[in-house]
Amino acid sequence: MTGRSRLVVGAPRANSTLQNHQNIFQPGVTYQCDLSQDNKCSQIVLDPTGNGKKLAANGFSYKHKKDNAWIGGAIDVVEGRENSPLVVCGPRWKNNINIDYYLMNGICYWSSPSSISRPDRKAEEWLPLLGSNKQGYTIKPKHSDENSTEVFYYAYGEAGISVHLVKDESGFKQPYAPNPYYTLKLTSVGYFGYSLGSGQFFQNASQTLYVSGAPRAADYKGKVFIFDFPWNNDMPLKILLELEGYQMGEYFGATLCVVDLNNDGLDDLVVGAPLHSLGIHNSGLPTGDEGRVYVYINQEEGRMTEVASEIMGSSVHGARFGSSIANIGDINLDGYADIAVGAPYENSGRGVIYIYNGKPTGINPKHSQRIAASEIDDAIFGFGISISKGLDIDGNHYNDVAVGAYDSGHAVVLKSRPVVSLHAELTADVRKISFNASHFRVAVCISFFGKFARVIGADLTMKVDPTYGRAQFYFDPGYSTNIYTYYVTLELGLPVCRNFTVKIKQGLQDFSKPIAVSLEYKLQDNLPIPVRRRRATEEFCKTCPILDPDMPSTVVLRVPYATGCGEEDTCRTDLRLTAELLNIKLPYIIGTLETVSLHVTVISLLEPAFLSRVIVEIPRETALVRMPPTCQQVSTINTIKYLRLECDTGNPLISDEKRVLELELDMKGVPANIKELMFNITAISVGDEQNNADNNVLINVPLHTISDVRIVGSLQDHQSEPLEEDSREAKTGEDLSEDKTGKDSSEDKTGKYSSEDKTGEDSRDVRNYGPSPVDAVQMEFQVPITIKAGGKTINFLKLYQPEVYLDNQPFNCKASKFPFYTDDISEGSGVSLDEPQSGALPDVSHRRRRSVNNQDGELSSLETLPINRTLFVNCSQPDTLCMTVTCARVGPLLSSYTKAMVHLRMRANLRLLDPIMDKKDVVLVSTNGVAIYQYLNNSLRPLSDNFNKTSVSTMFLGKIPAENIATWIIVLAIIGGILIFMLLVLGLIKIEDEFQNDDEEL
Repeated sequence: MTGRSRLVVGAPRANSTLQNHQNIFQPGVTYQCDLSQDNKCSQIVLDPTGNGKKLAANGFSYKHKKDNAWIGGAIDVVEGRENSPLVVCGPRWKNNINIDYYLMNGICYWSSPSSISRPDRKAEEWLPLLGSNKQGYTIKPKHSDENSTEVFYYAYGEAGISVHLVKDESGFKQPYAPNPYYTLKLTSVGYFGYSLGSGQFFQNASQTLYVSGAPRAADYKGKVFIFDFPWNNDMPLKILLELEGYQMGEYFGATLCVVDLNNDGLDDLVVGAPLHSLGIHNSGLPTGDEGRVYVYINQEEGRMTEVASEIMGSSVHGARFGSSIANIGDINLDGYADIAVGAPYENSGRGVIYIYNGKPTGINPKHSQRIAASEIDDAIFGFGISISKGLDIDGNHYNDVAVGAYDSGHAVVLKSRPVVSLHAELTADVRKISFNASHFRVAVCISFFGKFARVIGADLTMKVDPTYGRAQFYFDPGYSTNIYTYYVTLELGLPVCRNFTVKIKQGLQDFSKPIAVSLEYKLQDNLPIPVRRRRATEEFCKTCPILDPDMPSTVVLRVPYATGCGEEDTCRTDLRLTAELLNIKLPYIIGTLETVSLHVTVISLLEPAFLSRVIVEIPRETALVRMPPTCQQVSTINTIKYLRLECDTGNPLISDEKRVLELELDMKGVPANIKELMFNITAISVGDEQNNADNNVLINVPLHTISDVRIVGSLQDHQSEPLEEDSREAKTGEDLSEDKTGKDSSEDKTGKYSSEDKTGEDSRDVRNYGPSPVDAVQMEFQVPITIKAGGKTINFLKLYQPEVYLDNQPFNCKASKFPFYTDDISEGSGVSLDEPQSGALPDVSHRRRRSVNNQDGELSSLETLPINRTLFVNCSQPDTLCMTVTCARVGPLLSSYTKAMVHLRMRANLRLLDPIMDKKDVVLVSTNGVAIYQYLNNSLRPLSDNFNKTSVSTMFLGKIPAENIATWIIVLAIIGGILIFMLLVLGLIKIEDEFQNDDEEL
């Protein structure tokens, strides 16, 4: 951080030795350790004062309560800068309002490089959540007879639970805290801000974007957001990308690391899920909390592609791999950044860290190093709970790393050593061995390459014919062995060579097999003790190199026998090679085939061909389904682009003999960003080839794409429920149904929604029916918002922020002409800081649920709609104004199994339509949608762009208006009723008279 190498260590539950801190219980302490002077550590004086009252620069007074503040719980410096400022945070710092009431606002201290070692210079306090009018806010009720809802805001924000300094920290001198309530994609229990980072995610944009994890979002699966800050605190965050976890409770986003793994100038993203668990298996061994990290490679324009390989360390139960992730820089100087991942509970709680190397395609999923605490000191526990950024502290040009071990109270410094690679060659003085030969000679040459290492020592082991035992190394006088070990000293770039005599045993031999001579080599480590158990008092050898683990450490030379072919035992061979791809039509349409077969035939036309082989170079985009038993993978200069196979076709391949090789290739992974596939096949042997013209076949497969993207929707008649007032209505009394264009909407200004308010949802699926993948599509929707009638503009419908998901990944949409509908809140009105509140403030997550009243007689299709009772609203009508919704770069759409789901949720006030409804009780709102192809710069365009348009209708049901009955109808009805009544009375009287006459006669 300054001229000397120092380590900053946080002890968030330590007691301070400062005089004014004697009565403060465990405030937390930050130490600096001088690594150049016997690792001496001393306390950094951030704030020498006690729990006193102060006045902030913004005029708010506050009183320190540093007890259990966890100062040192989060620490950061600027990545890659030696003279970096230091930020130390205590998220549990409290503003002590009075003796019984305090607010856990959190505190951070900022210290310049020159002030860290100066006790007389107090660090600058950062209290971003101190504002007394923002400790809580009030959500206004829907109805006047209901109470307001008060929720926390700054009150228990715990600023400093995580901290991150961007590379240019000059613009961050003023506290800035946008209200998360305005960002609808953030949930109150998501823990947004749990982890932080920043980087460059767009090719043509120099601005810094920010990354934060929310490990309890998305139904506890976790999310990571890439976002930018708005202009002021009362605007939502500009969320540009969301990544979502796959497993409930895995804590996806608890840790993250922004790093350019493939050195393409764009930052990639590594996300930790330390509670990821494997499924229960039949072994009976316990499972759970193994932990995992997800790696996302930036594919330009901020599009992240997840690396398919699972990265889980050693997959140990309870290890919590991914509890920490750090960009440690390019520790092997291969041009690609590397990362370290902590598993602090692995190995019975001792802890382990893993090193993963970057590469041109992203990351090597196999760890290059596993460093266990048990290899360092038996007293270390919790090793890997935190990992520092990489920094060269000893001047050997290789970054070093510090690792925290909280459970035992250790901070371990791991120093890096130079990395070198050895290159060895074996050559024989004969091409083939004659049957009567007694010996031949082999020359061994070895050299090394690397950076910043000048001289090294290497141990070499030579072996000859270990399988068949037909030969030995011969030394004067009369000593021979089939294994010989010796030591050499090497200077950078200068080969050291030595000759060996190989003596062939006499007797019956298998001349069909070559004699193999191998060389195994390794660095000579002459250090007195194991490097990881080096004691602090012993000097570290910063120039002692280690061997690159990715480079081979063995080379083999095979010398065949001569078979007596032709003159001088040299076989005159003529190999004829043919190769073709079966069952494939050219040009190949990407996605039409799952597999193809590469059919290779080799025929020997002249003398026997010993050690005959076929070399096949397969493009990496076409994976090999299975490796044939006669083939093995070999290295090549173009390893990144091609898979190189060496396949045995006979030793010897006799005259007129034919060998057939079948390679099954997986075509499902062929991307749309290449124009052709090249297959290079070559036949070789140790013979004297007479006709090289037919020994090589080059197969060129041109690629085309055909895609059929369809957007499908249907009549939505199940979303027309009356909706209770959302609890987010602002206390300001703003009329949320007011026409945002400023025109009269003919609605009352009560600020309340009527019982005729209804919600509807327009749902569609966007699928690629292929056969080829599509990089992305842009979806555009036209939604009718207002109707002009009687000289007035009726703003009867509002559209919420659309929800667009593809494989659980959300995408953003933009609106034009009209804004998306959002709810507002009022701040600073629900909490008084003068006195403690009675009881705890209510949980911010409390929300009023919607009640759904099922409609009777729902209509199921457009055909059944009564024309005379239906008001049709669509964008083709001249008196209708529509809102345009654009969802760009939704993709990739790989196949029909991949679908993008679009949900347009709308809110309609049907009472506003009363003047034009007449006798209608059904409102049919039709929205138009279209999907248009979008491509990366280097992607193939389909031969035909069959993009699709569709219209989806959402139906709202109301009540039929009551009709007035004419007066003459009422009068006639009354007169008719009186006449009927009189006739009934007369009839009854006549019946009674007849009964009386009958009685008199009796």
